[in-house]
Amino acid sequence: MCWFCPRDFVIPIAFAGAWFWVKIELAAYRMSPPLEQQAKAIVTFPSGSSTLQLEVAHSDRDRATGLMYRRSLPRNAGMLFPLLHPYIPKIWMKHVNFPLDIIFIKQGRIESIVHNAPPCQGLTYCPTYSPPVAVDTVLELLGGRAKELNLVMGSKVVLPVKLGMVVTDQSP
Repeated sequence: MCWFCPRDFVIPIAFAGAWFWVKIELAAYRMSPPLEQQAKAIVTFPSGSSTLQLEVAHSDRDRATGLMYRRSLPRNAGMLFPLLHPYIPKIWMKHVNFPLDIIFIKQGRIESIVHNAPPCQGLTYCPTYSPPVAVDTVLELLGGRAKELNLVMGSKVVLPVKLGMVVTDQSP
């Protein structure tokens, strides 16, 4: 019999580590209010006819959750995902209950738009949506809003990150 066998401690240590991680995640979740209760970035388009209130996904948790589990999204609302560094994100619609327009932005220009991305159907397969190039920001709006707002590839987008403001300009 072994008085101190490392293999006898593997399961209890793994369990304790998992429990500690869960407690930290729960504490972080409780510390920040749900995105819909946080401050919003106001977006005004040059035409002046449309103003949107965007929730800004600052934390990893906010970026991972996005618009999941929402029953609806107001017509003049959306979510802005400023990315920590440019890369090709893979956006999916798991647990999203309505179609979205997904707008991929790189250095202030719209690189790609996915119009009316449908929610996932079923539990086994959920398609992902990605831009053709690395981007630094993703904007999600209610499905159909990008066309209503005349957003097209190449549209200029000014993103003063410190202010959390987004202003778009249709000029090339």
